[in-house]
Amino acid sequence: MDKWAVVFTGKDQRVANTFVEKSLEVSRKCGIKMVKPQAVKIDNDRAQVYCAAIKNCSNYQIVVVIFPSQRDDRYSAVKKLCNVDLGLPSQVR
Repeated sequence: MDKWAVVFTGKDQRVANTFVEKSLEVSRKCGIKMVKPQAVKIDNDRAQVYCAAIKNCSNYQIVVVIFPSQRDDRYSAVKKLCNVDLGLPSQVR
């Protein structure tokens, strides 16, 4: 995987960094070539802010989104954008 992104808020920077480090470590051990993702740090956790950031990643292979808490409205907005509008594979954590 050579073009992917991780979207997160400032308070989840540590979580995002750990996720990226572990993903790269595991992929290397499995013989899978992965490059470091584009880190997309956003200012707040509103659904519209996540969606705007994801739209800028629409030509990526996958986008990983890290939420600071569970909220159905935010999850639904992101999944609809990725799956229906952009056809972009996504993983939400």
